[in-house]
This record gives sequence, structure tokens and C-alpha cells, in this order.
Amino acid sequence: MQPTPEDDSMARLQVDIDEELKTRLKLHAVRQDKTMSDIVELALAAYLDKVEKAGK
Repeated sequence: MQPTPEDDSMARLQVDIDEELKTRLKLHAVRQDKTMSDIVELALAAYLDKVEKAGK
């Protein structure tokens, strides 16, 4: 899910993460033929869905 320059629905997010976690993320992304951004976006959405549902 690579954003295009004219795609206004995408926002940049910069975070600091553990180097080992980044390596795991990169390897998983390569194995799944996805970008690291794709994996992070899916994981974050799943996490937020879970905690929002639990908070209701």
C-alpha cells in the first residue's frame, strides 16, 4: 500500500523502535512481499480495533 504523492489519505508517522524489532519487521515484510509500512499499518489497525472493542 504505497502512497502516491497525490494521495491525501496517507500521513507520515515516524517512531523509534528497538533495532531487533525492526529487523524482525523487515524480514516478515520481505517474506510476505509487503512493505514494512503495510505490515505496521495492518498491525496498528488490528491493535486499535482490539482495544477499542474491549473498551466498550
